[in-house]
Amino acid sequence: MKVNKELARKLSKKIVFSVPKDKESLSAVSDFLGLLGVLYKKEPKFRDFVLSPFVSNEQKKLFIKSLIQKGNIPKEIEFFVDELIDLNLLRIVGEIKRLFDYESEKILSIYKGKLIFAKEPVKELVDEIIQRVEKVLNRKIEPEISVNEALIGGFELRLSGLVLDTSVRSVLQNLSNKVKSL
Repeated sequence: MKVNKELARKLSKKIVFSVPKDKESLSAVSDFLGLLGVLYKKEPKFRDFVLSPFVSNEQKKLFIKSLIQKGNIPKEIEFFVDELIDLNLLRIVGEIKRLFDYESEKILSIYKGKLIFAKEPVKELVDEIIQRVEKVLNRKIEPEISVNEALIGGFELRLSGLVLDTSVRSVLQNLSNKVKSL
């Protein structure tokens, strides 16, 4: 499946410009796009319904717009549903969501990322790491904290445009690569 990245970029920017710029609206739209992507990829009945030539485009639009009304999603996104159905673009909703999230992070000056530790961290350590990285980047960070014992020690911070790796595993890999090159 080839994704038309330029079309996805245009649609995501169109959504960003039409939706209110508050955190709740942007996160609601992001969740809605994620829901559409999961439904299309993992739910065969939904995919069959959307791709069926026997179901009119109006019925498809009505169904997806009813999902918008049931959720707390801004009404400004309804034009997007029309374009999705008319151009049969539900297959690229995942790419549109990724680009939308990137654009909304820029608007809100927030980085969403993953903070991975080798063992369960102390709250003070997490706060200190986040505070120092926020100071360097001049942006707020909303990390999702997880544990991966394969790191041996240290942590990894993965943001959309940055990976900060202070784990023992990466140090050992770098040392191994240097020894191999000798």
